[in-house]
Amino acid sequence: MLACGAICACILLTTCGGGKQPSDVSLQLSDRNDGSQATEELVSQSLDQTLAELEEMECPEGVDEELWVEMKDALGKALNDSCRAGIYPRRSATGMDGGGHKWPPYSGHSMLCPYKSVATPPTGEANRVDDLAILDNGDGTFTLTWHYRNLGDYDQDGTVAVEDIIPLAEHFGETYESEDISCVQAVIDGSGNGRIGIEDITPIAINFAASVHHYAIEGAAEEAGAYELVSEIAQDAGSGDGRLEYSAVIESPAALWHRVVPYDAENNPGEASNAVLRPTNEPVIYEVNPTEGYQHEECTFSATVTGAEPREYAWDFGGGASPDNSSESSPTVMLADAGEYAASLTVTNADGSASYPFTLTVSERDMWAHTWGGFRSDMTVDLMLDGQENLYVVGETNSFGGGDDVLLLKYVAEGEFLWARTWGTAVYENVAGATLREDRLRVVGHTYISGDRRDDVVFLEYDLEGNLSSSRTFGGNDYDRVHDIFVDPEGSIYLAGERYAYAGDADVLVAKFAPDLTCLWARAWGGAGDDLARGLVVNADGSVFVACNVDKLAEEDDIGLLKYSSGGELEWAVAWDSGGNEGATHIVLVGQGNLCVMGRTNGFGVGDYDILLTMWDTEGQLVAARTWGGPDSDSHALMFLDPVGGVRIFGWTRSFGPLSALMLKLDGDFDLLEAAKWSVDYTYFETMTCDYNGNLYMAGSTSSLGGHWEEVEISEQQVGGTVRSLSTDDDDLDWSEGTIEGEEDSPEGEEDTSAGSVDVLVIKNMPW
Repeated sequence: MLACGAICACILLTTCGGGKQPSDVSLQLSDRNDGSQATEELVSQSLDQTLAELEEMECPEGVDEELWVEMKDALGKALNDSCRAGIYPRRSATGMDGGGHKWPPYSGHSMLCPYKSVATPPTGEANRVDDLAILDNGDGTFTLTWHYRNLGDYDQDGTVAVEDIIPLAEHFGETYESEDISCVQAVIDGSGNGRIGIEDITPIAINFAASVHHYAIEGAAEEAGAYELVSEIAQDAGSGDGRLEYSAVIESPAALWHRVVPYDAENNPGEASNAVLRPTNEPVIYEVNPTEGYQHEECTFSATVTGAEPREYAWDFGGGASPDNSSESSPTVMLADAGEYAASLTVTNADGSASYPFTLTVSERDMWAHTWGGFRSDMTVDLMLDGQENLYVVGETNSFGGGDDVLLLKYVAEGEFLWARTWGTAVYENVAGATLREDRLRVVGHTYISGDRRDDVVFLEYDLEGNLSSSRTFGGNDYDRVHDIFVDPEGSIYLAGERYAYAGDADVLVAKFAPDLTCLWARAWGGAGDDLARGLVVNADGSVFVACNVDKLAEEDDIGLLKYSSGGELEWAVAWDSGGNEGATHIVLVGQGNLCVMGRTNGFGVGDYDILLTMWDTEGQLVAARTWGGPDSDSHALMFLDPVGGVRIFGWTRSFGPLSALMLKLDGDFDLLEAAKWSVDYTYFETMTCDYNGNLYMAGSTSSLGGHWEEVEISEQQVGGTVRSLSTDDDDLDWSEGTIEGEEDSPEGEEDTSAGSVDVLVIKNMPW
């Protein structure tokens, strides 16, 4: 450890200054003193010679002697360890270096140190120039600017060498603001921890002899195109008191895109910088995106354009969109029927105009619908996509065993059925949902523990081919049931449901599990009646929001909303009452500001029950409430934020005949755009998901084959209600973990036939 006095004594500079003063900027390498001879002398030394050179270096003025000795020892050890560890040389498997020389096996310090055999340019993301910028000078020339990158070259002389411990010693112990990435301290902080310390010696050893002789300025017609040399600038042409800054002037029209690449003295290229687009005064249109989309879907167009402002835009979609013309720079339109359309963009400014014709291709989305089932009931609860766009459908079945079993189906994105799996005990299993993470699929629900006459939470773990690897239970002495799950970005799993003793009242159940299924906490909340959780979401700060049904004893039920901290502490509880009977079904976090609780209510509307949306802020204040309904019952609502724009709500309806699936399409303000029902009877949806291309997958259950979407007329209205705070008991649950044995099977169900009373229904996409 370094003494405090030693650290303090070595601090010479406390600001981002005092760096080396390089020569003036020059674009001609002929004006630069050629450092190749010095580089050759450096790289030909043996490790012994390098260590001897290090040993002979005298302590710089103002640096603590004890610190200087410790730093030299640390660098010597790091260099020696690098050789012994085989980190260098950068050789092929044949033992040849880049120049075709074969290295002997390491036998001590007398060999030529492999990593000093040849000069190498700086490579890797840490050495990439990422701040290249271009400025229009207004006279037909452009100025490129960027900063030096060569990790370990703390004195910025172009080569990582033993002398780089000198600035490290001079600034030892200094810190800097993280955003000040171009100060001298940021250059010397090779570890990137914000403080200059002994750990910054390691980058010198790892990158030893990496050198920048010059930068090549390259140009290309396209960003990903073939780049050609425009000009060069010497390494010592950089300037500034902190990280060296470079400035180079290029003439138009050298190229449209530019980048810089570092080269060592032997003309080996290093990491290429970010590419920049050359600005122009007259309009230039480089590309238009997108040039394809799907019929009857919203599409937002944009263009890469340069030229002086202001600019006027004229889009013409050739009949492929509505509206078909726009003067906006980035218009949003509704695409027309499938086909190819001759479209164009014209941009005009005071210096001229440019046109860009393109073909707008509008396609139909791939659509299919399949059923699967046995001789009784097979129902869907959840579905997920893996990285190969295989679809996993999770649900329940009583068609193949003695009770209600877990059901798992796998499809490919094109609709082909691959396999089915079931798991169950002799009594019943109920599925709440599933998680898919790192090629591991977990089915979550609850199962009846027959010997103890109670329900416990159950986790089943599968690989992506349906092979069961474990079955675990969690619970106490009461009935613990699960109805919804949520997985945060770190893989923690949250559960919502209810807990109750035999013949007793139910309480809201909320629990959190670590990714390895360690139970972190479990809580029960409720009053004298039945309080049931139906959904939950987790905010970015770890707050847990639970949507539930709150029992008012002799009166109607209300929708409740609870907030827990990330550690499981109840922060507040509120309820919404319309004067009728409400029930929650689903909860969605909209951004980081609002919560949408879906459900149903009979307090408004012309029919029996209507679909209900209540919107809340994250402090439990009601923002808005609205309903949708027809002349009969409409209920069981599920909200989905559509990646292609707007919101979709799925439920079921009896307002237009026998029970059938209902879908509402809303805009970003939750105003109704369209409504449709699935045409066959006794069909409802339970879940949906979407792939990266905007394809929507829906899953539910049906007792009928075939079907298509039919538009219907449904009313919407803004509604009121009363919000009240709730004060009830909140208990910590003591759960134990166990394992459970169930029977596995691979049943042969019937596809696309009316096999039983209720079958699984899976649909990909819809016509609008």
